[in-house]
Amino acid sequence: MAWVDYGECEMRRHDLIGTPWGERRLLWGYWVLPGCGLRALRAIGWLLAAMSLTVLLMMMHGERSR
Repeated sequence: MAWVDYGECEMRRHDLIGTPWGERRLLWGYWVLPGCGLRALRAIGWLLAAMSLTVLLMMMHGERSR
């Protein structure tokens, strides 16, 4: 049943006339980041990237011990 939701998401994302611009951008972001909920590895990859970036920024700019 998930493929029906994926198909609907794709149709709305590609509809230039009936779907407002902001909703198309939101659907595009939802498609890019987690793969519309159907791509578990993509979602995990983004999670790991966000966690790694957070740790890197904290190591570079975090509080310095005295």
